[in-house]
Amino acid sequence: MPLYFHLLFSLALHLALILGPHWLKVPPPPPPPNRLEVYLPTPPELPPTEQSAEITSTEVPPPAPPPPPAAAPPPVVAPPAPSPPVPKKLQGAALRKAQSALSSHLLYPPEAIRLGLEGDVILLLRLDGSGNIRSVAIARSSGHALLDQAAISAAGNIGALPGNKAETLLPVSFRLQ
Repeated sequence: MPLYFHLLFSLALHLALILGPHWLKVPPPPPPPNRLEVYLPTPPELPPTEQSAEITSTEVPPPAPPPPPAAAPPPVVAPPAPSPPVPKKLQGAALRKAQSALSSHLLYPPEAIRLGLEGDVILLLRLDGSGNIRSVAIARSSGHALLDQAAISAAGNIGALPGNKAETLLPVSFRLQ
């Protein structure tokens, strides 16, 4: 019988050593909450206002009569400003030539491909007398800055578009296939 007692005691002791750390494990304290410290500047101190002399009389002076109404000047109506001419979209051979020149410089941004972005940009091209591009602006955005910037960069490298108006619209499409 003493052998069984010693064997059982040894088994209990070994189990306590093996499983004891798991029973006695204290969970770590929760992490402290993130603190956001905000410092508000103190408003500048206003200069003290001078107090007027105290009125000791209890009489209230009568109100001053209102000034007579001045005649209002008649409203001046300005003539409507002439509206600037609306730029025309490129069409026909001019459109094909511009898109051909644009396609050789147009690069679909890799980031836009990765994000699956598609869209149509309409560029406003301002041309000088010989058809060279003076400036490029976005007339209608694709809704994605990456595509808009790629269209502007490519249009800046087109070169000349002779035979066009001073301002013209150039559509640029970005489609993934």
